[in-house]
This record gives sequence, C-alpha cells and structure tokens, in this order.
Amino acid sequence: MERFAQAYRLEMDAFIALLRDGFAPLAGIRDGLEAQRLAEAAQVSLQRGQPVELGPDWVPD
Repeated sequence: MERFAQAYRLEMDAFIALLRDGFAPLAGIRDGLEAQRLAEAAQVSLQRGQPVELGPDWVPD
C-alpha cells in the first residue's frame, strides 16, 4: 500500500544497515512472538465478539 511505502523503505534501510554494520536489532525474537500473540488474540476476540484475557501462557484455540 502506498501509504506504508516510506515506512517499509525505512525498515528495509534499517535492516540493511544492521547487516552491514553489525548492530543489534531494536526488537528481538521475543518482541516478534509477543506481537504475533497480540495479533492472534485480537483475531480470536473479533471472532468471539468478546475480550480475550491475554496471560503469559495464552495460545489460540
């Protein structure tokens, strides 16, 4: 989508700089996992029509 083009370009530039210069990423694997869990919990909540309690051990059904 055009409205995200600049954000995607900046992400790719940062990724290339990370590889080229050897800097540690700002977000790690745990951050990615938590973002995925949040997205899945939101989807479950939408499907059920009610809030989902997202505890540390929550996984989608």
